[in-house]
Amino acid sequence: MLLTSAASTENKGKRGRTERRAEVRHAKPHDFDGIMQIENSCFPGELAYSREQMRRLVFRANSITLVEEGEDSLRGYLTMLMRRNSDLANLETIGVLPDYQGEGVGTRLLTEAERKLMDMGMRRFRLEVSAGNKQAIAMYQRAGYNITDIIPEYYIHDHHGTRTAFRMEKILD
Repeated sequence: MLLTSAASTENKGKRGRTERRAEVRHAKPHDFDGIMQIENSCFPGELAYSREQMRRLVFRANSITLVEEGEDSLRGYLTMLMRRNSDLANLETIGVLPDYQGEGVGTRLLTEAERKLMDMGMRRFRLEVSAGNKQAIAMYQRAGYNITDIIPEYYIHDHHGTRTAFRMEKILD
């Protein structure tokens, strides 16, 4: 299913490369190795999900994983979990290849996730982000998310120099 496409439209990325726009779509089983490559490039060592953990997360019944695919490879992914009998969904993980960070991949994935959630009748989208991840926090705030809680010692290992997370939430409308 094609969610976003402009195959004939080209643009210049921040690195000056001319590319066709990417497509945001549901992840398929053959995307798994690409998702793991992105996961390991964004979350080194013990911060990354294991293959087993990620496989369960990506392909379980109450989750949706979206990917952005360029001409030749995946650029990013996003996995969200839905709560049964609730209007709340949680952004479990999002990753963008370092070469594409800052080029709108995360924003496009987030926007499409919100659209899908609204189509499903969800009203709230929540996430936790490292208090030290300034780039991600800024993206979420631009997208309309507000910090609702500060959670000390949220992470087992340091993320961006801290174990503290911000809980952020957006009312979908």
